[in-house]
Amino acid sequence: LGMLRFVTVVVLAAGCSVPVFPQTPLISPKSVLNAASYASPGLPNGSIAQGSIFSIFGTSIGPSTPSPPLAFPLATSLGGLSIKVFQGATSVNAFPIYISPGQINAVMPSNAPLGRVSVQVSLNGLTTNAAPVTIVNSSFGIYTINSAGIGPGVLFNYISDSNQPINAPGTSAMPGQVMT
Repeated sequence: LGMLRFVTVVVLAAGCSVPVFPQTPLISPKSVLNAASYASPGLPNGSIAQGSIFSIFGTSIGPSTPSPPLAFPLATSLGGLSIKVFQGATSVNAFPIYISPGQINAVMPSNAPLGRVSVQVSLNGLTTNAAPVTIVNSSFGIYTINSAGIGPGVLFNYISDSNQPINAPGTSAMPGQVMT
């Protein structure tokens, strides 16, 4: 029994002395998506439009602290995190607007190169893998009630500046009515 305690103490002590290294940040495969629709790359609306909000999903891609508040004009760095969008020798920086360890939301620059590009995140000297994505002039996406990119959209029936009920079966828009 005495020897068993000694072995247990040695194993526990050895377990405590193992250095902890930061996990390598990784953008998950096919996880740079339109923030509204979450449409998969390769689908007709699975590209990212210039000037649109997009999401990046992965592991350890952002800080463990809460996302810092935004300031305008938007900057190309938020909480020390930056996002590079590049195609060959052409490179632009996206505008991060929300950052967390598993998700980043950002605005794709309006001058991002069209076609196949790579997206890479940098934080505190660590850089993710380069994730491929296609940039286009426009790509439809609509925010949904369940925030998952599927199901009913978040659409408001514009009646007046102070009266804009959410579009639903019981409060549907009338022909010709403006929706936001």
